[in-house]
Formats: sequence, structure tokens, C-alpha cells
Amino acid sequence: MREHTLEIPVRWGDLDPAGIIYYPNVFHYFEIAIEEFFQAHGLNYNQMAARFRTGFPRVAASAEFHAPIRLSDVLLCRIFVERMGNTSLTFGFELKRKKDGVVCVTGKVTNVALNPGTWRPVPLPAGLRQMIEGPPGKSG
Repeated sequence: MREHTLEIPVRWGDLDPAGIIYYPNVFHYFEIAIEEFFQAHGLNYNQMAARFRTGFPRVAASAEFHAPIRLSDVLLCRIFVERMGNTSLTFGFELKRKKDGVVCVTGKVTNVALNPGTWRPVPLPAGLRQMIEGPPGKSG
């Protein structure tokens, strides 16, 4: 299954008064990674709902903090498909400091495909499933 890595610079506004990452900002980084994951694999995130006529709300999110993230750190954010079910898609994340390779945060976000009219789960669209699985014998 596919994965993607992007660089995220840590900025002043991302920190708390102690000078380390303000924890909700990690979830913002996860959202940036999800958007870039889809763009890197040929899906415009802004048009996905219209193309597949399916909503993809987040139904669960978690993060574990292993090391501090500070101002001017550059993070390598790796996003990968951890699990693809019939109606759900769980992304895994790893935020690692570029300068020393220390893994600072790991996390997960689960999305569920739903019918926007009924708000009931529906199977993941075939086009989305195919993009995530990638060509046979090849991972992205």
C-alpha cells in the first residue's frame, strides 16, 4: 500500500509557552499529510468528495509523544495506510526530526466513507481503493 513523506518546518505559532509543540498542532500536521498523500497519488483532495460522492469524516485520532519538538525543527512526516477496511481507512503517522532522525510522535487517524445524504457508512469507492493499493507489486 502507498505511503508518502513530507517535510514540515516547526514555526513559532506551533509552540506552547514551554517552547515545545502545542499538542493539537500535531493533528494539524496529520491533516496536511493526508492532503499531500492524496495529491501525491493523483487525487485532488478538494475534489474527492465530489468525484466519489462520498464523505470521509475522521472518526478517531490518536498520537503518542516520544520526544520534544521545538522551534526551527524540521520534521519528516511519514504517512502510510495502516489499515483499509470495507468502509474505513486508517492512516498511520511518524513525525521524525530531520536533523537527528529521532521519532518524536507516532499517531493514527481513521476515516469512514459515508453517504453524505444519509450519514451512513458505505464501502470505500473502488477508485480510492485502487489508488491506495497501487499497481500490483509496487508500493508508493
